Amino acid sequence: MADLADVHLAQGRYDAATDAAQRAMELARDVGNGRAEIMGLVLTGRIRAAMGNLAEARSHHEVALQIADGLIGATYPKIVPVLALATVLREMRELERARESAGRGLALARQGGHRVAEGRALTLLAKSRLIRETRLRPANWPVPRSPVIRRRATDREKWKQSD
Repeated sequence: MADLADVHLAQGRYDAATDAAQRAMELARDVGNGRAEIMGLVLTGRIRAAMGNLAEARSHHEVALQIADGLIGATYPKIVPVLALATVLREMRELERARESAGRGLALARQGGHRVAEGRALTLLAKSRLIRETRLRPANWPVPRSPVIRRRATDREKWKQSD
């Protein structure tokens, strides 16, 4: 259902995407799968953001983060809502909070060895700086490293991050 919601979102079919994401979350709750519920909430937040409702998107990401913070052990289910929240906060121009969230995502990604998420966090940090700063100092701008990290991520690492 989450994959179907993602397809609908890519096609701009927001109502169908919302319905599929809601069903995915219901199924996740029914079987007690907190990770899947987190992913459903983040997906719903992405749908809301695509519709232009950033406040609702933020709310969904914050709820997902609360659930993720209650999980013990696994880092990846915590990274996803942290980086999703950073993205929405950046769009809302809450740049300091966006950088804090992206920084937390970066720390979690490094802790868990999630190279693709590390690259995404570095990209979010750089984008937040680009919006705020008028002059860039290349030594302080992490984007050039990000594509390298993403390229080095193996299929095995990507698979590991999806569970």
